Amino acid sequence: MRKLKAIVFAILVILPSAAWADEGLWLIQDLNSALEKRMVERGLKMSAKAIYDMDSPGAGVADAVVSLGGRYSGAFVSDKGLFLTSGIPAAAFIGRLGDAGKDLLKDGFWAASEQHEIPVPGEKVYSLRRVFDVTEEFKGLESQLGDPAQASHRLEMAYAEATKLTCYAHIYWEGEKVYVCAYKVYDDVRLVAAPPAYAINPEGESGKWAWPVSRCDFSLFRVFENGQPAKIASSLLVSVDGYSKDSFAAVAGYPAATRRALSAAEYRFRNQVTRPMSALTGGKRLSILEKWIAEEPSLKAKYSSRAARLKEDLSVDAASQALENSLGLQDKKAAKDGQIQSKVDKDQAFRGRWYGLVDQLDKSFSQIVPGEKDKLWREETLVKGTFAGSYLLRAASAANVKEASEIIFSAIRDTDPKVEKELLAYAISEFFTNLDLRYFGPYQRWIQDRFGYDWEAAADYLWSRSLLSKPSVTSELESVDDVKDDSLYKFLTDSPLVIYNLSDGHDAKKDAADAAAKEYAKARYWAGIRTYDPDYPDGDSTLRLSFGSADGSLTTPDMLLERAQGKSSAAWRAAIEKDFWGRWGFKVDGKKHKMATCFKINTDFAGGMEGSPVLDSYGRLIGVVSGGTPEGVAAREAYFDGAGCVCVDIRFILWTIDRYARHKRVLKEFVID
Repeated sequence: MRKLKAIVFAILVILPSAAWADEGLWLIQDLNSALEKRMVERGLKMSAKAIYDMDSPGAGVADAVVSLGGRYSGAFVSDKGLFLTSGIPAAAFIGRLGDAGKDLLKDGFWAASEQHEIPVPGEKVYSLRRVFDVTEEFKGLESQLGDPAQASHRLEMAYAEATKLTCYAHIYWEGEKVYVCAYKVYDDVRLVAAPPAYAINPEGESGKWAWPVSRCDFSLFRVFENGQPAKIASSLLVSVDGYSKDSFAAVAGYPAATRRALSAAEYRFRNQVTRPMSALTGGKRLSILEKWIAEEPSLKAKYSSRAARLKEDLSVDAASQALENSLGLQDKKAAKDGQIQSKVDKDQAFRGRWYGLVDQLDKSFSQIVPGEKDKLWREETLVKGTFAGSYLLRAASAANVKEASEIIFSAIRDTDPKVEKELLAYAISEFFTNLDLRYFGPYQRWIQDRFGYDWEAAADYLWSRSLLSKPSVTSELESVDDVKDDSLYKFLTDSPLVIYNLSDGHDAKKDAADAAAKEYAKARYWAGIRTYDPDYPDGDSTLRLSFGSADGSLTTPDMLLERAQGKSSAAWRAAIEKDFWGRWGFKVDGKKHKMATCFKINTDFAGGMEGSPVLDSYGRLIGVVSGGTPEGVAAREAYFDGAGCVCVDIRFILWTIDRYARHKRVLKEFVID
């Protein structure tokens, strides 16, 4: 990853009048006149109600935005269920088709008719229909039931029954604000079109979060109902007018988990305990996988995606840490906490409850470091140490013996003994050398006594006696409980979590830290409300809006060919090298009929927003979010001034559909304003 530049951190607060900050992942239902005024000052040419109007479902721009399986965002572009999203889910699906998908990955997929659109088994699309503020209902139920999980479940069931929609409760600020989101769920999803895989991400993993990049990252899916294309009430208009430096841009999507509201104490704990251990153990697992993939290319099918996920997590976390350190984020979080404590201390209504809260946070989190570090060693070795082991843990909890057997056979099919035994040997070594004897169960002590420091021999012993190496025995399982007699399962579960929680009174210390963190969240919420500068809650895969502007930078198709490094097909290369963009071309540097592939905007970004529509000042579609800038991807712990999104130009997408694929029937579904 490119070296990340140091930039100034902007505190995530908003004012009720004209001082709303541009950055942020604002809940779509929180749009109000104050935010609208700030957006208009930045160039918005439409009302906030034209974006989202809770009183008129289906009438706003945001009603066209969807979530694909909770992993990607997208938007309807026609009233026949056609939606536009990232190309990554399409490429992944095509890759699972085996030999039948090889040519499709090379040339792209373009369904000749609706009958040729390929069903994607198990995929679902979520379309938000209504959002209900249920805060008071939730508090009443929580008081009655004594359990927030039961209270939220009751609300979900009640609103699902009332609306006939799929409902999810979202608890913010430890229950100080609660919403129920009601979704129309489509479970008949079909792939319509996708460009060649090398065009979706020609830079590969190493260039995933770089700038400049040049991509054709998009795909088209369609949702069906009762065997027919679904009728959609709200779809996006397309603009081919483009953008210019500082022109208004907004993104609506479903960002996944962020951790921007962490206190300084909890953030320090993560940096001192969680991150170093994850980097150490994850890095070692990655090196083992990469070694075996290099030595035996046949293992790529089983482990390349796992290695890619590990590498992605490690690289993002390393990038985040580097940028956070350069920004002095620890000190800035401490300053934010000081502001919250000062507001609390000046408010008679809050002082009695939260006086000295920040000091209590520091004290409680410092006390749990030893115990939590031990628990993390257990997690990283016994729970995450091997891939095959996770299958065994699931099999032992299966509903019946048939399901248990199927899970174990999946493990045998999806993993390799050589790789798993090396992972296991590393896990055993770290477990025995980093944890105290009091945590070891009797079977683990027996293994240690028998094999000493010969970790490979211990791993080989456990594996050779496991169901994972005995498919014939697995076929004859009589009970789910038989899985619990498995040698590897016994080793992995012989150190139960309860021992760690009871050791040195750790459970009481952890309860105190958790309680302080909950009170901090509540204090942060109310201090913001009371002084008119509320925060937005952390991302949780709910529909959010972020706005800002285009920064004027863009990339070209020539760069895409260069980055593809000869992987592109002759047809793709010829289409681009022809340098004829027809009706989709525009002026670049005063030259007519040129084309841009990607552009950059300074709106907020979080994972899950890939595929989100990029909107102009009239709410028209001008692009699709492909990913974040390095700063944008690193902004999981806090928003960074300068973070942003990398977007694919809608004109390049339309050119690909029109001039490269000759996919006229789908092109006709887009409504160009």
